[in-house]
Amino acid sequence: MQAMLIKKTGKNQTIFDLALQYYGNVEAIEEILNNNTHLLTDYSVMSANGLPFQSDVVYLSLPFIEGQKLYVDNESDYYKNKLASELGSTDIASFDNEGFIIPVNGIRDMTLEYDFIIL
Repeated sequence: MQAMLIKKTGKNQTIFDLALQYYGNVEAIEEILNNNTHLLTDYSVMSANGLPFQSDVVYLSLPFIEGQKLYVDNESDYYKNKLASELGSTDIASFDNEGFIIPVNGIRDMTLEYDFIIL
């Protein structure tokens, strides 16, 4: 693994949040997952609501456990071309404790109905 920046996952951060915060582009999701195969999903929302889940599946709509090491490739084209520097140092987190993705426009009645399995 090449030298990378070492960051930490924030509270309620999904893969989409991390991609936007560190790479400025959701297209960096695959790169993040490839560089961070150790990341663990926070299934507490699923289990608290009695929803079934598989612990070996990456649910893109769920946040990661807070405080995990996150490797950010500062040599990546996504990183070099990012617009995220304008966002400042604030963590981006679109997931709330009620189990909803909160879109940027603030509409709270939206949930993702489908999850994708990354092979």
